[in-house]
Amino acid sequence: MSEAEKKPRVTLCVPHTEHMPSQFVHSLIGLLWRDYWLQQISWGHGSDAAMARNFCVEQMPPETTDYYLFIDSDMGFPSDVLEKLLACDKPIVSALCFQKHDPYRPCVYRV
Repeated sequence: MSEAEKKPRVTLCVPHTEHMPSQFVHSLIGLLWRDYWLQQISWGHGSDAAMARNFCVEQMPPETTDYYLFIDSDMGFPSDVLEKLLACDKPIVSALCFQKHDPYRPCVYRV
């Protein structure tokens, strides 16, 4: 396989608490069923989301992957989400996420 045909190495990072809702499991199965980009899954457990995300990265350091895909365990997503994000051809890309409850506003914050 030539360098141009080589698929990027993607690590799926899943910060979670204890239970994984069925919507997330269903979405994850759809993503894994495509069997195209993911090389590894890193599970970050704990109630502090930032610490869980950092733990995921520590398990799979940057030299072992080209991209990290962070998906919290309380989210649902389409099975082609990774293809769409990679197609943007940018170093950092994010999907727009919405609140879980009415009025379902987008989760956008100023830093």
